[in-house]
Amino acid sequence: MDPARSLRPCLGPLPLQLVVSLCESIDGARAPTSIPDAFAAARSPAARARALRALLFERPLTIDLVALRRLGLAMVALAFLLPLQPLKTLVPCPLRTLTGVPCPLCGMTTSVIATLHLHFGAALAANPVGLLAVPIAIALVLLRPWVVRVPIWLLALVAGASWIFELHRFGVLG
Repeated sequence: MDPARSLRPCLGPLPLQLVVSLCESIDGARAPTSIPDAFAAARSPAARARALRALLFERPLTIDLVALRRLGLAMVALAFLLPLQPLKTLVPCPLRTLTGVPCPLCGMTTSVIATLHLHFGAALAANPVGLLAVPIAIALVLLRPWVVRVPIWLLALVAGASWIFELHRFGVLG
């Protein structure tokens, strides 16, 4: 039995099976360990701090990679095709357009295109996470893993570092 199939009863029907799950098997029973459930059970501030610490550091996210693999392949294919289009326009970031504040993913399209065309300096200047996204997407397509377990703190660290980089790049931090 494949590991992704064993997670699906816990996750329920979700669009495209693009799933970030905080479910784990406890003695054969499925037990949701979502952040709202953990905080609902915790009454005191100390219990809430323990629940948050457990969610961030003790229970990694289980990500079903079936749909994510397809998205990675589409990202790589589009990054090769976008420079070939006659109009050199990219979709602007909605958050930056509406508020003037860049999101952590601002510059990702430019960064992925530059990475795939081996322009690493331009990729690093646009968004350093693009340099990580391309090899991860290629590995997902070639290695075809079913699931991957990632510590939540690592995702938060990468997203936070990317956002600080973008805020600095666009002059919001000074």
